[in-house]
Formats: sequence, structure tokens, C-alpha cells
Amino acid sequence: MMKMLFMGTMSLIALSFSSMAFADANLTNPTGEDLVNWDNAAKRVLSGKQAGDDSDLAWVSAGFISGIVSANNGVTFCTKSKVSLLQSSAVVRKYLDDNPGKWKERAGVIINNAMSESFPCYEYIPKRN
Repeated sequence: MMKMLFMGTMSLIALSFSSMAFADANLTNPTGEDLVNWDNAAKRVLSGKQAGDDSDLAWVSAGFISGIVSANNGVTFCTKSKVSLLQSSAVVRKYLDDNPGKWKERAGVIINNAMSESFPCYEYIPKRN
């Protein structure tokens, strides 16, 4: 009984720390605003001016963009070769900067639209003779 109580307490403590690390990250239904915030955190980390949860948010950004790109490459957009995370992030950020009216849209849709504009599949469809 005591062992179960200890394990339960430790699980709650671990859960509270993990949720604190991502307190500022909307992981349930992220939007373009979240992508902008995560990207800003990543830029602060890369410049050495990070604060608070910036490192965690930078990882959230990297994981989210990487996941959407990996899942949709060859389906809704097509790259000739593997695109780096840095390049994908730059494409997404440019799309967000150019389309601030779309920041309320779901993050996955924004990433997909950004990549589709930069890497449309029709450019790589072989022409029939």
C-alpha cells in the first residue's frame, strides 16, 4: 500500500513538472499565433537570449513542424529532396509573416498551406509524351 502511494505521488509530481514545462504551449489545438510564439522562442534560444520556457517551446515548434512536414510530404506538397527543419521553419514563418490574417487558423493547416505554396506537387509530376 505504501509503495503504491509513493508511486502515485511520484507520478503526480512528474506530471506537474512536465505540464509546467509546456504551460505556455497550446498543444491541444494550436493556431498560427502559437506557431509565431514558438518560433519567437526558438529565435531567442538560437540568439542566446532565451528566458523561461523558451527552450521547451523551441522544441515544441521543431517537433510540430517536423511532424506535419513528415506526414504530408508527397501527399499535399512535394519536395524533390528532404527539406531541413530549418528550411521548413523558415517557409512557415514567411507564410505567417505574409498572412497575419490567418493566425487564428489551426497550426497544422498553416504549415501544410505554407509548404504547399513553396513545394507544390504539380511541379514534379512527369509529363506524358
